[in-house]
Amino acid sequence: MVSPELSEPECDPGALTLDDFAVDERTGRVEACPQGHRPLVVETKRQARRG
Repeated sequence: MVSPELSEPECDPGALTLDDFAVDERTGRVEACPQGHRPLVVETKRQARRG
């Protein structure tokens, strides 16, 4: 058996990152998406775990 070669995962140059969003630096909340729309819901990892 031959395993696949380990390599870095491919990065999509067009993928969104947190830097694309308007974020309030004081609170850390997302204020707007890249198109300028306010979020309907903001869920953090901490809130998602409580689920």
